[in-house]
Amino acid sequence: WFCASMRLTSIQTALSTGAGNASGALVAARPIHASPRRTLAESRLTVDGMLHHTPGQRQMDAAFRSLDPAMYELPQGLLDQAITPCLVVYLDAVRHNIAEIIRVCGGDPSRWRPHAKTTKIRAVYAELVRSGVHQFKAATPREADVLGSVFEELQVAGDVLVAFPLVGPGLVRLGQVAQRHPRTKFSVLVETLEAVAALPAGVSYFIDVNPGMHRSGMPLEAAEQGRAAEVAAAGQASGTYRGLHFYDGHGVGWVDLDERKSALWALYDRLLALDKSLQQQGFLSGELITAGTPSLTSSISHKSLAATGRHRVSPGTVVFHDFQYDLLNPDLNLKPAAVVLSRVVSHPRENWFTLDAGSKAIAAEAGDPMAYIIGHPEFEPGHPSEEHLPVDGRGYSLPKRGSPLYLVPRHVCPTVNLAEHALLMDRDESDRLVLRSLSSVDGRAHDTLLSQPLVSSRLVSAL
Repeated sequence: WFCASMRLTSIQTALSTGAGNASGALVAARPIHASPRRTLAESRLTVDGMLHHTPGQRQMDAAFRSLDPAMYELPQGLLDQAITPCLVVYLDAVRHNIAEIIRVCGGDPSRWRPHAKTTKIRAVYAELVRSGVHQFKAATPREADVLGSVFEELQVAGDVLVAFPLVGPGLVRLGQVAQRHPRTKFSVLVETLEAVAALPAGVSYFIDVNPGMHRSGMPLEAAEQGRAAEVAAAGQASGTYRGLHFYDGHGVGWVDLDERKSALWALYDRLLALDKSLQQQGFLSGELITAGTPSLTSSISHKSLAATGRHRVSPGTVVFHDFQYDLLNPDLNLKPAAVVLSRVVSHPRENWFTLDAGSKAIAAEAGDPMAYIIGHPEFEPGHPSEEHLPVDGRGYSLPKRGSPLYLVPRHVCPTVNLAEHALLMDRDESDRLVLRSLSSVDGRAHDTLLSQPLVSSRLVSAL
């Protein structure tokens, strides 16, 4: 299909440009080496409102200005064994980022319910739990199951909200997870009375309110007009109603931090009014959840939310950090903690080289350039194919074939999901980077059948 599609595109291009000879036979509209997918890598630029950045600057030049490339270089002995592309996680950077977010939360880890969809690795979940974070969001029953196994091993009473409106067998699967991990509270998002009625034993719920993200949840206006009260009432007798989930990820649309804060605060005021209305009707929301990564600082600084004593923020990307949020959340002091090790495999034409980390190794859905090359902001990654990432050298000296390069994904969350294993690196007593373990990415992907054993039933690695 792909090859046929490419041939059709070439014919259409030739026809549209009138490329043909006197007899009407088609001729090449352009040389093969000038394919539009490979001609150039258009630089994405900073825009008005990006803190600390001049508008019109190459994003590559703007991001990670204080990053020390030496902190990411693997020991030579390990590098000689590492088959690329591979995911590398730096636990010292993980701890730094966890400490930074707890600092932003006023030193109170109970105000943070991080989304586990980013990290997916038991050892990283354990770092969060040991830091005092005992409540999480997850995207899938499998992530919830892996989190439950971590709580069991560390003997901690945990709390996991699957922040997704599960239906059918997926919801049944969450019930199986809840039965396996009785030490942990499990809940799910609902927006209708029918969803409440379908809850399996051991699973409670949060009402999902849509404040403008338009991805899931009852519209805020409908919630205000009484629908939230109806859904809260359905769980009153059973005690399964937990609170309000108010995901404001569309806050990323306001690049200017002051504009973002102003727009989001208006929404938070409406959330508080909804919460008050529910209380007046006899329905106490035990928790108010807001804020993914783009909205974190706006949300945590809203004094009236904090004053409820029931508010939590829920960013997850911040644990690993990535390229896009280094530009959009420059008010956070975070380090990349998960990178993809790649190698130069080709010099296909002048001023270009190719890496072995294509879209099967680094998520590409967030657009080009899909990665930042640590220590080399002068290079501009182009558009990837499945196994190849062409890079525009922009006239600079090119790395030799076989050279290792470390890539910070533009979007780290789905990048982690692509990896089956990760190298977990840490610092020894002499501050040298050492391999702690080759870890399975246990929370990746999805279960397929209800009859499958839960992932936690076959985990053998100790934390």
